[in-house]
Formats: sequence, structure tokens, C-alpha cells
Amino acid sequence: MKAWTLFLINPASVDLSNLEDRIEPLKDAQRALKMISADETQRAHYEMREAALHDKISALNQSYNSGKESMLPLIEAAKQEAEEERQEKERERREKEQALQRERKTILKLSKAGMDFEAIADMTSKSIEEIKQICNGE
Repeated sequence: MKAWTLFLINPASVDLSNLEDRIEPLKDAQRALKMISADETQRAHYEMREAALHDKISALNQSYNSGKESMLPLIEAAKQEAEEERQEKERERREKEQALQRERKTILKLSKAGMDFEAIADMTSKSIEEIKQICNGE
């Protein structure tokens, strides 16, 4: 780590010739730096490539951000649709539960009025066993 720090501060000041092989990436970096620095044309080419890459990244970021902004209305519409669907399912669940409660009340009233379980089963969508369970409070 110390060798990398020294190299980044002043690449020319680091003597890597006597360091062991574990610093091979640092040696590669120093060789590349010497090669780029040696030729002014190569250096200019490197700087132009770096600028082009930077411009490309900036363009991609701008494209991403503008795309994200254009997607916001679609995302909001999808959220709204999902919420409406959730509310509809909840309404249907409540209605179904209310219908079951009404059916239970009807079964209890018919049973209290003296109607037998078979007759109640014929009038409702419940089996005799289900009617017995409802009448027994289960």
C-alpha cells in the first residue's frame, strides 16, 4: 500500500527494481506511465480517449436521468392502477364476507324457526354438516 501511495504522489520517485513480485501491478503501472509520458503524440491520444470516455459517461448519465424522468408518469400510473386493483379486491372480499354473514344469519333464523337441517340445506348453498356447524356456533 505504501508503494502505491508513493507511486501516485510521484511516480518517478519510486524505485521498483528491487521490490518483490507481489508489486507486479505497480511495476506494470509504472511501465505504462513511462510509455505514455515518453511520446507526446501518444499522451495526447491518451488524453483524447480519456476525454471521450468521460463524455460518453456523461451522455449516458444524462440519457438515464432524462429516461427516468420520462418514466415517472408511467410509474405513477402503474402505481395508481395497482392501488385501484387492490381496493377492488378488498371491496370484493368484504362483499363476499358480508354475503356469508347474511347467509349465516338466515340459516340461524330458519333453524330457530324450527326448520330442519335438510330443508335449510335445500334452500342454501351449504351442506347439512356446514349448517350444523353454523347452528352450533363453530
